[in-house]
Amino acid sequence: MADRVSYPQYDPSHDYHFVPPLHAVKVDATKGGGSKGRRRSGGMMRRIVFAFLFVGSALLAAEILFQTVLAPRMAIRKIIIESDLPFSQEYLLRSAGINEGDLYFSVDTQKIQEQLSSIPLVEQAEVEKRFPGQLRMVLHKRTPLAVAAMSGSQGPLVIDANGVVFQQGYPRDYKSLPVLSGFEVANIELGASLPAAMRVALSDLEVLRMHHPVLFNLISEIEYEMVHERRFDMVLYFTHVRFPVMVGSRLVPEKISGIIRILEVLRRQGVIDDILEIDFRGDEVLYTRREG
Repeated sequence: MADRVSYPQYDPSHDYHFVPPLHAVKVDATKGGGSKGRRRSGGMMRRIVFAFLFVGSALLAAEILFQTVLAPRMAIRKIIIESDLPFSQEYLLRSAGINEGDLYFSVDTQKIQEQLSSIPLVEQAEVEKRFPGQLRMVLHKRTPLAVAAMSGSQGPLVIDANGVVFQQGYPRDYKSLPVLSGFEVANIELGASLPAAMRVALSDLEVLRMHHPVLFNLISEIEYEMVHERRFDMVLYFTHVRFPVMVGSRLVPEKISGIIRILEVLRRQGVIDDILEIDFRGDEVLYTRREG
């Protein structure tokens, strides 16, 4: 009978060659990748700063080049003058203080405009530069509205709608202007303005000239009568009657038209030649007749 031997069962744990089974391990990516993200954002910031520095340096270099090389060589090559003034181009350039060849960026258009506006005959001046080397000046002259025969002045003075005295003598192109009288201005200079209270009547007279030329042409003279220092009444002299007509402080077109109609009625009645003066300042028309 054979002998039997019992061997113990094989236990893998007793084998030093045993490798335990692998288990899945979860790795936190934020712990290992944070430094890389910071390195990436830092590199981007450095590139942005470098770009700004590069652009700033380029602009500064361009500005230095422009100021030192280009600007000193850019000059006014053409001057255009649009004007209805009776002045030569040489006179206007001399008054403006500008010449061809002056540096483009050194030309002060505001200063030139002020210098041209100081010419009494100039009502409005416009000055502009056009790149790269052109200067344009547009000048508008004042329009005569009346002629002032003032005590203390040397001869008649021409006045515009703003009350500016801008010319001596009678203008050739405006021979039928009304005459202003009744006040005294000593040593008045061209370019000066009449008192504000008188300029109100001139504004009314300009409305008549622009919109009621027939009425305007019938007025031969306007005599100012001072009521107080801030108010004047006006006495009108028409071209077709010889006596003064008192109208008050304003020249209202409707009122002037009504005065003309009443004068025509008096003419038809045959009494107009006997009238010494007529007053339209109140609600009633008052007139004084010659005696006898």
